[in-house]
Amino acid sequence: MAFFGAPVRCEDHADRALAAALEMVERMEELNRRWREKGEPPMEGIGVGINSGLVVVGNVGSPDRMDYTIIGEDVNLASRLESMNKEYGTRIILSDRSVNCLKHKERMAGRLKFLGSAAVRGMAVPVGTYTVETGGEESSK
Repeated sequence: MAFFGAPVRCEDHADRALAAALEMVERMEELNRRWREKGEPPMEGIGVGINSGLVVVGNVGSPDRMDYTIIGEDVNLASRLESMNKEYGTRIILSDRSVNCLKHKERMAGRLKFLGSAAVRGMAVPVGTYTVETGGEESSK
């Protein structure tokens, strides 16, 4: 899990998260190409879920083991979006909130595609979902 905007607030958190996701997909494709050239089986696809919202950030745990992490409903939603990639055959799914937070939507012109409003376990109302066409290999499996 990666998160943006903590401990230092950044207004372009959604853009940073999307850029990281696109870089992950690109690097995975590159790695798989090299492995195929060597006759090795490729890794299965990856899935990334991106959501924007309010979370609790800080050290969580006990004196014996502390983790700097985030928790909350919006973290759970990002995890659910990640899981939905298999169902949709996509690699990256963004919530409508994250799409609305993108500062540079023009960079994604023609690549952002609305998937629909999805009923997500644990959420009271359907969530608008989008994907980004990555233009590479097969989608996540």
